[in-house]
Amino acid sequence: MHEISRQDLFDAAWTRPLVEVAADFGVTSTALKKTCRRYDIPTPSRGYWAQVRAGRTFKRPKLRPVKDPRQDRVIIYGGRSLPDVVQERQAQTKAALATAPAPAAAEADPPPPSPRLAATRKVAAKAKVDDYGFVALNGAGVVSLKIGAESLPRALGWLETFVSAAAGLGHRLVATETGMALEVEGVAIAFRLGEKPDQQLHVPTPKELALKIKREGWGDTRDPWPKYDHLPSGRLTLAIEGNDWSGLRRTYSETKTKQLDAMIGDILVAFAGHAALTLTLARSAPITRHARRWLIS
Repeated sequence: MHEISRQDLFDAAWTRPLVEVAADFGVTSTALKKTCRRYDIPTPSRGYWAQVRAGRTFKRPKLRPVKDPRQDRVIIYGGRSLPDVVQERQAQTKAALATAPAPAAAEADPPPPSPRLAATRKVAAKAKVDDYGFVALNGAGVVSLKIGAESLPRALGWLETFVSAAAGLGHRLVATETGMALEVEGVAIAFRLGEKPDQQLHVPTPKELALKIKREGWGDTRDPWPKYDHLPSGRLTLAIEGNDWSGLRRTYSETKTKQLDAMIGDILVAFAGHAALTLTLARSAPITRHARRWLIS
């Protein structure tokens, strides 16, 4: 069970996709939408975020006041309660971050290059741009990412800032066979960087139009091209891999008003929670029925 104010839930629903907000509470987006309806909290309609990513802007609706003051506190049922040790570890990390210097934006005051990102920088320097403007980095000891070529320098700068902030908490990057992971309390937690693409209607090329005419002669009327092209948007995302359906947040996405630089503290808190949960499950002996549910999720 989770408790949150109507205003905070309303703000969250209009800042990020509902599926991401729901993951914070360990419930489905459908269940959270029903909860919002019960508390008279308007939520974006289907397709809203796709239109926002395409550049459209909308006027946010107003949150109507409720007559019963008790309705100002929203109770969300159905999510899995995190073990106390996980919540305590997250609280400790928040406290440590509160007393530490705030990480500066990568472009404002970049930290010295980290040796642990040397392989990533080397691969990035030789990365090829695909037909849609994206570059992909992968391999042992390389941070996994797929982003627009124009966003690559900013992403590398963000990684340097992130690694520096993590080191301040005693965490470090470690190489894996498939990429890189952040080691927290001895637990290696994989992650990857991405970029939310903008969706645009595909404009057929002369070659594609000629192919369509040829196929129509065979009786195939389908378009031999995708309906949409997915192009770089400049909005970076970070995804933490593992502990699916645990209720711990796993994805962070930039919005028009908030960049990934401003989310480093929240991301480090999430890593601490994932590490604490993994350790809790590993130390369960014998594995309880409750812990087994976490392990197989």
